[in-house]
Amino acid sequence: MTDSDQVVTRIRSDDDVIGRMQADFMGDRLKGGGSVVMLRGAPGTSWAEIRGNAFKQQLAAKYPGVKVLGEQYSQSTPADGLRLMEDFLQTFPQINGVYNGADSTAVGAAQAVKSAGKSGSIVMTATDFQLDTEKFIREGVISASVLQQPVTMGRWGVRAAINYLEKKPVPPVMFTGLMTATKETVDCLDLTTLRAPAGWTPPAR
Repeated sequence: MTDSDQVVTRIRSDDDVIGRMQADFMGDRLKGGGSVVMLRGAPGTSWAEIRGNAFKQQLAAKYPGVKVLGEQYSQSTPADGLRLMEDFLQTFPQINGVYNGADSTAVGAAQAVKSAGKSGSIVMTATDFQLDTEKFIREGVISASVLQQPVTMGRWGVRAAINYLEKKPVPPVMFTGLMTATKETVDCLDLTTLRAPAGWTPPAR
């Protein structure tokens, strides 16, 4: 999130809401009690800080019986998620939930949980919806993912640029909507605001 006064507008998801949505899902699924670990994501990025902090604050406020055993930053890759989750599983004998700031680490963490034979017994949340994330949600390894709408962001960006060029007002910040995907809801979601159609490529000049 840049603070530059040269930026016309910022179109994105509200990271604070994303963190709180994950906390609410986690707290409800764990029935208000349990132990969780956190894979925050890339250090120094605003999204990793804001989402992770919101997750912890929401748990403390609404689900004080859910305790955070440990948290780690890393590059947002499946390889890092796999490595960190394997370490967490060895360090803590009882993990009930796993928070992921992004689905790039969640994919690796899901592989570790599945290999450990704990699929479905650990509540795992994430953000975003790459194809591997969808696969693990359908298998019940990842419990839920908060979905941003990058297609909508692109559309709003074009409209904002046109308004700016036509000297019409443009809000300084615009937050797009969020959805939650679970095994039960994934087939009911409209994914046209998240992904391009299968096989689509940008037109070449």
